[in-house]
Amino acid sequence: MLHVKIKLIPPLDKEVGSKELDIHVKDDSKIRDVLYNLTLKYKINLIVNDNVNPGYIILLNDKDINILEGLETRLRSGDIITIIPVSHGG
Repeated sequence: MLHVKIKLIPPLDKEVGSKELDIHVKDDSKIRDVLYNLTLKYKINLIVNDNVNPGYIILLNDKDINILEGLETRLRSGDIITIIPVSHGG
């Protein structure tokens, strides 16, 4: 199992009820798996038509996942996923 931290930028943190989540995922997990599970658990549409919802920017260790392997980016233990709503607060 991998330990991954998720940072939620306002106002998303209010929808989820926390600014950070610490989760454990399977060793072969990808960003897609985490976002899909968050979508199911918290009823937030992070994935639309098999792509990241254009209303969100997803970072992995402070890098946009679009410059990595997108949703297919594999996770490692200690990774930090940051989810930024495009209409985030300041």
